[in-house]
Amino acid sequence: MPWSGTRDSVVQRLWRALLNVRLDVRTLYGPTVGHVLSWLNNPRGVIVVLDRTMIQDALNILMVSVAFRGRSLPLAWKIQKKEGSFQLRHIRAALRFVASWTPPDARIWVVDDREFQHVALQRFVRDELGWHFVQRLDQSTWVYPRGRTAFKLRHSGLQRGQFRSFGRVQVTIGYWRLGEDEPWYLLSDQTLGREAVRIYVRRFWIEEMFRHFKSQGWDIEASRIRHPAHFQRLVLMIALAYVWFVHICVALVKRGLRRWVDRCAHRTLSYFRLGWNWLDRLLAHDHPMPAWMCMPISPK
Repeated sequence: MPWSGTRDSVVQRLWRALLNVRLDVRTLYGPTVGHVLSWLNNPRGVIVVLDRTMIQDALNILMVSVAFRGRSLPLAWKIQKKEGSFQLRHIRAALRFVASWTPPDARIWVVDDREFQHVALQRFVRDELGWHFVQRLDQSTWVYPRGRTAFKLRHSGLQRGQFRSFGRVQVTIGYWRLGEDEPWYLLSDQTLGREAVRIYVRRFWIEEMFRHFKSQGWDIEASRIRHPAHFQRLVLMIALAYVWFVHICVALVKRGLRRWVDRCAHRTLSYFRLGWNWLDRLLAHDHPMPAWMCMPISPK
């Protein structure tokens, strides 16, 4: 995006980009998804988080992201005006798009909350995509252990601080962490034990990304854009910049430059905010952009 010209002309260019139907979000963002997943691929697995957020009760965002250092990075999204849960076909489409850019050797774990508790989704993740899942269950869910009487999870007798396994057809884990108001009941296609808790807890990292998109970063709610297709392209621009800022921070930390944008004694800033601060510092001092700030993109 060329930034020369008056403020009004820059705003006009951005607005035309949001209205441009030829800007296909998946075509433009796919290479970034390939880069991120290749970059984060590791033997322990990649945690893909599925969640939803609202924009001032006007727009509903389904977001697929990948967990990274206490935050998450956007991979795919769907915008609609209708409140409530997304249809299964939209969730499948988003996950298929991510799968099309996933390295063949990647071990993917899909993590989601009770809202996405759906047997068809679990089978899709396991059988069609060949991935694994850790799914939180509602306490009203019935469990049918072999050789035992069926019971609802809320009647399992789980106490605070306890961890318990309830079955093996698809392994159900009960865990009540100290300080939590209610226990977690987790379903997985793999026998994980306490590893299921370690995987599931990364679901909460997407909340930090949502805060960066809203009040603690881009403030997208102030855009007043309420057309789903236009907002879809706005999220594309923000997602590209978001991933780039995190890439900048990783690079500057490796080069020992973090002290220039963060306090040494008490570090509280996220990688996104550190990348933002570094770019802001370059612009304020009129410094050229070093080559290491350029983010490599993986071809499909």
